[in-house]
Amino acid sequence: MRAVSLLLLVLVLACPPGPGRAAGGFDRDSVRFAQLATTEGPSGDLGAAIRDGLLAAFDEVNRAGGVRGRKLLLDTFDDRYEPGRSIIHARDVAEGDAHAAFVGQVGTATLKAVLPVANRSGMPMIAPVTGADFARADTAGRVLALRPSHDQETEAAVAELVDRMGLKRIAVFYQDDYYGVAGRDAVARALARRDLGIVAEGRYTRNTVAVKVAALMLADATPDAVILVASAVPAARLMKVAGDLGLSTRYLALSTVDPVTLAAEAGAAAKDTLFSEVVPAPFDEDLPVAADYRAALAAVLPEAKPGFASFEGYLSGRLAIEALREAGADPTRDRLAEALDRLGDIDLGGLVLSFGPGDRQGLDAVGIYRLTGDGTLAPAGSAPSGT
Repeated sequence: MRAVSLLLLVLVLACPPGPGRAAGGFDRDSVRFAQLATTEGPSGDLGAAIRDGLLAAFDEVNRAGGVRGRKLLLDTFDDRYEPGRSIIHARDVAEGDAHAAFVGQVGTATLKAVLPVANRSGMPMIAPVTGADFARADTAGRVLALRPSHDQETEAAVAELVDRMGLKRIAVFYQDDYYGVAGRDAVARALARRDLGIVAEGRYTRNTVAVKVAALMLADATPDAVILVASAVPAARLMKVAGDLGLSTRYLALSTVDPVTLAAEAGAAAKDTLFSEVVPAPFDEDLPVAADYRAALAAVLPEAKPGFASFEGYLSGRLAIEALREAGADPTRDRLAEALDRLGDIDLGGLVLSFGPGDRQGLDAVGIYRLTGDGTLAPAGSAPSGT
């Protein structure tokens, strides 16, 4: 049923632009956004969840009349998590006039490849799913980030393992590309601040589950804990293979690892895995924006389960909505970009996104959670946000 509903929704969103569309993705009745992400394969769960959250946010505002009467539409372009393919999609979108901005782009390596394309066209890039420093630099162009940086997330992860739990021998399993290397280096910096180093490294090739060599290297080192800078499916495979090799250790997965996917793929091996998360808990009963998210997701995708990744997508959509409101009654790509520059504190309902001069990142706090025996996440204790 969910597949049918989603297909119908995608067909509606993918309809060709109607007559009278102004340049840059705006017309009298709608504003169209583009997402670059893979939604299939070993890394597809994250992109699909971000898309679902974006759709929930857009559907919510559309049911309330849109933004100044304009409905928000989303087209997702599957780049298969490959930089070359992502460049092709980005060029088609940026050089065309059907889309106002990129939103919810997924992948550090792919963002590194497409950002020059977006900048040449002057097209805004709202809430890409990356913690990379280059997306937060003054030279990044029209990028506005939502999630905390790699350094903030890995600082929280290392603080949990070393400062709170007293573990010393920390290893890293990472994806062998720009994302994984940046994450590994951030872990190394956090450990160095504690006069520690990475005791072992294992890596795998993007879009594969070829993890046996990595598992052998990690098992041989017998670390106290392994930080997973990876996607959920290869991370789950690593846990199972390393376990078969006799490795008994603690795992902490960064936010690119979806807990639901990891639990389904790894089974019992995933129990008690720790997760660093860069948005608040979507199941927080005391957070109004979390309740809004759950209701919006249920309205547009009734069979979808709430989760951290789709909550991040929803918050990204809400950020795009606020920027569009700030852009005024006659928005263009340039006016939308200028609106991003003007954003200050945005209260989404108990959660404040903070922007300002020199600060193009809305969130700074990182939470640590533990996967329980029944497959749910529970807070694992406090950890510094890295702010």
